[in-house]
Parts: sequence; structure tokens; C-alpha cells
Amino acid sequence: MIFKYLLLFVFYKYSVWAIDDFGFDVLNLRQEIEAVKVEILGTNNASFDVLIIVRSQVGEYHQKRLEQFEGNLRKQIHDEYTLIFAIVCLHEIETVVQGSWTLIPLIQHEFRFVQSAKWVIITEDSTELNLSKLSSFLSTKDPVLPQYFGHCIIDKKPVIIHHFWPYTMDKITLKYPLFASGVIFSQTVVRYLSELDMDDHIPSNIPYTTIDIQHEIAKLISTTQLVNLTCEESFCVEKDRHCMTWVNVQMNKGCENKDYTYEGLSIAVKTYAENYSTRLQLIIKTWLSDTRDITKFFTHSLENTSQFDGEINFIDVGFNNTGGGHCQKMLFIMKYFLQNEKGHWLAIIDDDTFINMERLTRILSCINPESEAIILGERYGFLQIEDGGYPYITGGGGILINRKAIRKFIDEDVYCPVGAPDDMWLGMHSKVHGIIMLDFPNFHQSVESTYHKDYIKSFMPVTYHRIGTVKEYEDTLKG
Repeated sequence: MIFKYLLLFVFYKYSVWAIDDFGFDVLNLRQEIEAVKVEILGTNNASFDVLIIVRSQVGEYHQKRLEQFEGNLRKQIHDEYTLIFAIVCLHEIETVVQGSWTLIPLIQHEFRFVQSAKWVIITEDSTELNLSKLSSFLSTKDPVLPQYFGHCIIDKKPVIIHHFWPYTMDKITLKYPLFASGVIFSQTVVRYLSELDMDDHIPSNIPYTTIDIQHEIAKLISTTQLVNLTCEESFCVEKDRHCMTWVNVQMNKGCENKDYTYEGLSIAVKTYAENYSTRLQLIIKTWLSDTRDITKFFTHSLENTSQFDGEINFIDVGFNNTGGGHCQKMLFIMKYFLQNEKGHWLAIIDDDTFINMERLTRILSCINPESEAIILGERYGFLQIEDGGYPYITGGGGILINRKAIRKFIDEDVYCPVGAPDDMWLGMHSKVHGIIMLDFPNFHQSVESTYHKDYIKSFMPVTYHRIGTVKEYEDTLKG
């Protein structure tokens, strides 16, 4: 314990020296602010105290969300604030620094406007902020201290989305922030992360995949800087009188479009013979009843399919099943959709992915599928934390792809290796061909118990992967 506090003291003294010595040329700072489109609220000066980094996304729908977020902040600006706030949007920076949504490439790029802020707040576009309360709160804190604040989450058990870290039940003590409620980093923590050699913290034997960045950053800070997240009750999920941040939960439920129907959607289920008597029987008992007319099951063999007595519409893909990676099957499905279906959207799912159809239509009704080439679902990142690689939508949670995007793939005659992971292949080529990839945390690669209850509360669940019983489906996804 003494050694830990000695390290913190040394780091603190170093940070004081580093920040005092770290000057910024005002002219260059202003040029950078204008180039990256940083908006300083309520002043024309180039200096500010608090930088709000919004994890924004491209596309018409998310642009409307962002406009609402920014508008809410502009309405709150008053002269009596002791701190000056500024906003920058990650979808703008993504064109300059790849993988900025994972935050580490953004911080390590040494942007002056990031380094000069006393405080950095990370939010989603559905986060709501009370700037008066935030200003009062931060005015009592010291940005030179290595500290960060947020709504604390602790896993109940090791889970797959966190790489099963820390691997044993008796060591689960890591507190990590709910980004949807916002998280605040002091200047010292930001500078520390900017100088961290990531090669020392990324496994050399396996490519690094970003799954849940809010957990991964907390783990990185905790294991290298020996500083943990400070839990603050005023960082909320649902709005209350004491809250200075909260989640617009209603926004994250999608759109209220009563005229939207299933007619614009086709569902493709990837399956094979060994799952006919298990997984497919479970699908019949759960979500299939409402969607039988728009759902097809793509398989390598039609043997033993007569047992379903016409309840399931099977399509023979015409080639053998592969043990891992179903890229060839995905490409077959996309070609089949273009040739045989009339709708705008194709959902490609595994035979153990479960859907709440009403909630899915709420998400799809937000987006005009004819305006842009789009893929949406739960976003992961391959080597994105190293300012490279590509994002992709993980197949377990379901991949929604519109006709415009499928047409791009087919027109480009993209090669698809037989054993390649289909979701990663889709992500890699989406980046190459300029297809918009939208992250919707409503889709889930695993079961509900993998995710913290406050995360689930923030984003209405649309899909879960690997549900094992009818009761589990009814308890976690139905209704």
C-alpha cells in the first residue's frame, strides 16, 4: 500500500511539472480548433476549461441526435459559469484519426485542443448534461490530480465482452464508467494516456479487438496508473433532481413510427443440420411466429427438414458447411436478397440470435434506407485502438444491412474467402467502399447477464445471442 501511494506521489509531482511546462501557441491552437470544428460555447476566445467529446456518428439520423445534443447545451450557456465549455464531435475527427471512437488514438494524436483542456468529458449523443451543476462540481476539483469521475459499474462475474478479465471471481473489483451517463477525466489522466506506450499493453500474440471501450479504458488506467474511477451519484441513468448528467433513455429506444411494418425487412438465419432439432425448435417457440413470412433459413443440407412441416422456409446454399467463418454463406445471402426480395433491409443473424421484432422496427423506422449505404448493429473494432484496422458489426448480435450497401458489395465483386469471419470481412470491405457503419448498443453479442443492468436500462435491448431456453427469452427480451 505504501508503494502504491509513493507511485501516485511521484506521478502527481511529474504531472504538475509537465502541465506547468506544457505551453500552447494560441495562434496554432485557434487554427486547430477551427480545422477540427471545436465549438467553444459562449465566447470567441481560443481557450476553454472543459472539452466535451461527443461519441457522435455519421448519417442523417445521428446528425439529428447530435443537433439536439448541441442545442441543449447552447441554451444553457450563461455568463456566471466559472468554467468555459467546448464541444467536439468524434465523427468529425474519425476522418483524421482512425478509430477515434475508441478514444485512445484521439488522445494519443497529441491534439492541442485535447491536451490544453483542464477537464475532458466523454459522452454519447444521448447523454444530457446540466452545465451549471457540472461547472459547480468541477470548480471544487483539481485537474492536476490524477482522477476521473462517472457512474460506476462493476461486473458480477467475468464476462466474454470483457475478455473474461480478471479471469477469477475473487478479483472483480474494477469500477468502470457508463459512457452514456458521461465520464470526466482530469488533464493529468488525459496526458498520462497520451504518453502511454500501447505496445506494452496490447497482447503481442493476438490481434487486439475492441469490444467494450468503457471497460477497457478503465482497466488500462487502473492497471498502469493505479487510479480508479471515482463514483458520483450525480452521474445518473435516469434524470432526477440531483443529477448533473443522465441518459435520454427514450431517445435510445428508437423512433415512434406507427406506420412502419415488417414489409421492408427480410430476415436471413444462418444454420446447418446439427442445429435443426435444438436451436431451430427454440426459434419456432419464440420470435418466429410473427415473422415467418419474411424469414428464411440458409443451410448446406435439406435433409431432415421435413420434420418442420413447412413451418420453416429453407434455402440450400449449394456448398458444404464450414467449421468457422461463414463469409461465403453471407455473400450467398446478400446475392439472394438482391435477386429475390423487394424490401430495403436485410437482417443476417445466427440460429441462436433472438429478436424483439417490435423494438427492431422502432430502430429501423428512424433511418431512411434509401438515402445512404448502411450497416448497423453492435460495433467492435479490429486494431482500431492503434489508429488503424477497421470497425465491424459483430454477427452474434445481428447485422442489419440495407439494399444500397448490398448493391455496393455485389457491384464491386468483392472476393470472400470460404473460411473468413463473415462479420469482420463485412467490416473491412465496408471501410474500403465507404459504407456507413452505425453502432446501436441495443444489439448484443451475448446474453443479458453479460451486460450490466444500467447499460441495459440505457439502451433498450433488441437482440441477444446464445439464449438457451424459452423462459430466458421471455424474461429478458419479450415484451
